Amino acid sequence: MILSTVSRDVGIVSEAILTLFDVVSLLFLCVVYYLVFIGNAISLRYWRRRKKLVGVLIANPLVAILAIVVPAHVFAGNRDILLALVSLVLGLIIYSTFYFRFFRPFIRSADFRIQNTVMMWWAMAALTVSALLFLYLGRDFIKMESRAEISYDLLIHSASILISALGIAFTYVMKSEQANRNSKQQLYQTLELQSTELFRFECSHRELVQQLWYEAPGDGKPGLEDATSRYCVRQYACQMLNLFEMATRFRASRILPEDVFGSWVIWIWELCNSRQFQDLWLDDDDLPSNYIKELRDVITAGIDLSLSGAGTPQEKRTRFFQEAAERLNCWEIEQWFNDRPEIALRRSYRTGPMAVTTA
Repeated sequence: MILSTVSRDVGIVSEAILTLFDVVSLLFLCVVYYLVFIGNAISLRYWRRRKKLVGVLIANPLVAILAIVVPAHVFAGNRDILLALVSLVLGLIIYSTFYFRFFRPFIRSADFRIQNTVMMWWAMAALTVSALLFLYLGRDFIKMESRAEISYDLLIHSASILISALGIAFTYVMKSEQANRNSKQQLYQTLELQSTELFRFECSHRELVQQLWYEAPGDGKPGLEDATSRYCVRQYACQMLNLFEMATRFRASRILPEDVFGSWVIWIWELCNSRQFQDLWLDDDDLPSNYIKELRDVITAGIDLSLSGAGTPQEKRTRFFQEAAERLNCWEIEQWFNDRPEIALRRSYRTGPMAVTTA
């Protein structure tokens, strides 16, 4: 019969294959959790949903155990290899649904380390399914000797295979981490160099600095009497906005550290206080549509705070940092002036072309 049990020997071999699959799965799970908690592979915007994230991380191994491991081992222990094979396939389908429905949306779109690890695990799962299918189809021809002996050579060979597998996994994790750190460092250096170039541009174009930072708009429109001058001021502001957009993207990808990003938030706040920039941002040219939503929301909130009559300049600045922390999930920014006022003050002198308001 097609659902007949197999011999004891085939059952033992199938149990050994499933046990090996369990060990490898545990190894891959450890790699995934390392990338989540140490490698910053989870998207920043989801860290605020701590309850949901923690629930998914706890459910991840539970779904794998209940859907894949337990049923397959139960059937294999009863020597029902076909049922073990079917339950293993169904368990993999259930876990794949869980992965794409709940866990995959948390992973950063630009980070493929977890995806590659899961693909390697799926390849191991496919190999396990193939091995069980081979055992089932050849169940009448597979037998074990009555007196099986394990030699030292076999133990050494098995240990070397296990150590090699662990070494490959460790090397993969370390190389991915090193490549990730190098990429972050290169992007961060590029951003700092571009900001330095902007400062040089400002020193060479003092008239643009004067118009944007120190002149009040006339009749509600900056440079209304000179369209060319207004265009140049707008392009000068766009240079800063482009840098702000890159900094915001890097922070959202957890490339730019929170303490470094705080100095950029001060610069953004200073620009939001410029009357000329406020008119550029709010006029009919629709300048905000050129930038990502996170930056648009932060700058719009900053301009609203600057134009509001409630609160002192220091209170408005503090509320703006809280708003930026809320929208970008950057918690150190929220406590910027409470926990590290001396660093915030020093960086505001360094990064912004405007005069610094004292804390």
